[in-house]
Formats: sequence, C-alpha cells, structure tokens
Amino acid sequence: MEEKVKIVLISYLCYNMPYGGRMLKQKLELLLELQEIDIKIDELESKKTEIPHMLDEQKMNIKSKQDEGMLIKKENEELQKSRKMLEIELESKNGELKKLQSQLYSVKTNKEYSAIQQEIGHLKESISKIEEDIINKMLEEDGVKKKANTIQSEIKKEEDKLKEMEEKCNNEIQKIEQNLNALKLQREEIIKKIEIKELLDTYNNIRQNLGGVGIVKVENNSCKGCFINLRAQTIIEIKKYESIIFCDNCGRILYI
Repeated sequence: MEEKVKIVLISYLCYNMPYGGRMLKQKLELLLELQEIDIKIDELESKKTEIPHMLDEQKMNIKSKQDEGMLIKKENEELQKSRKMLEIELESKNGELKKLQSQLYSVKTNKEYSAIQQEIGHLKESISKIEEDIINKMLEEDGVKKKANTIQSEIKKEEDKLKEMEEKCNNEIQKIEQNLNALKLQREEIIKKIEIKELLDTYNNIRQNLGGVGIVKVENNSCKGCFINLRAQTIIEIKKYESIIFCDNCGRILYI
C-alpha cells in the first residue's frame, strides 16, 4: 500500500510540474542517465574488490613454495642426521677393527688366529657397507640441496612478482578511486536535476532487488529487463507519461 501511494505521488508531482507529462519523461530520461552511471560505479567497485583477491592468490603461491621449501629443509636435516649416525657407527666399527687387528699379534694358536681373522673379515664387510651407505646419503643430500636452491630461486621470483603486482594494483586502485569520485560527482548532479525523492527511492529499491537495474527501455514491445512481451495497453500507458509504469513480470520501471 505504501509503495502504491508513493507511485501515485511521483506521478502527481511530475504531472503537475510545468509541461505535465513531458516532465515525467524528462525525469525518466535523467533516471536512465543515473542508472548508466550507477552501473559504471558498480563495475568499478567490483573491480576494486577483485584486486586484493589477485594479490591473495599470489601470496598463496608464495606460501605454497615456502611450505615446499620447509619440507625440503626437513628432508635434508633427516638425511644429515642419518649420515651422522652412520659416521658414528663407522667410527665404532673402525675402533673394533683396530682392536681385533692388534689382537692378532698376541694369539697363541692358529685356531684363535683364524677366529680373529674371520671376525676381521665380517667387520670389514660391515664397514664397507656403512661407507657405501654414507656415500649414498651424501649423494641424496646433494640432490636435496639442489632442490632447496631451486625452490629458493622460485620463491624469490614469486616474491618479486608480488611486489610488481602490488605496485600495479595500487596504481589501478588509485585510477579506480579517481574515476569513482568523478562518477559520484556526476551522480549528485543528476540527482539534483531529478529532484523527486520518492522517484529516486523507488528506483534505488528496485535496482537493489533486481541486479542493479531499476529502469529499462522498451524495445520491440518487450521489457529489456526480463524480455517478456508487454500488453498493447501497457505500451499506450507508457507513451502517455501520465504515471510511472512498471513491468508486470519483473517490476522494473518502463520507459520508451
């Protein structure tokens, strides 16, 4: 009921101004201009909102690389720890070997000598295996170090890219802000010309609820907002400009 009263009031105010129905047509034309500006403002605001997301995506790329770098670092630490344990074991085995070799000079029987020689043989095999394992660990460490250097280089590259993006984004935001300020000034000028608060409120309410479009032109006897064919009587009423006409389907303000 309140909305209907508002519509009647808008129509009455426009029709009782100088030039009657022609005044309503002028107000609707101004409303179309206002909507074009509002659409541009919406587009710029949306673009402005998207810019930080682009930076967030790049920051996530860097974080992913850093996490990968941490895993490589941990892998290298584990390899070093394993190698050091092998080196400690090797040192212990070499100590045992020297001890056995020194015992060869104090044995009294061939049987004891043969037994020690056999132990020495087993120990040398064990030492050889440990030395081989140490070499393999060192080779693995070299490979991991190369991976670490590669990932650090990639992180540096992505961080440099982020700095460039931040600079470009800041410049882009400044341009958007300048354009927004200019458009908002134009918007205020048009609002002053429209004058009728009830008309602006109705437009803003429809626009807010219907995807940013509050007023649409009629083309080929169809509403350009929802593309439904309009009744012949509706077209006639629009052309009279005696009252605000809304689309029966989508509810937008109609203009020819």
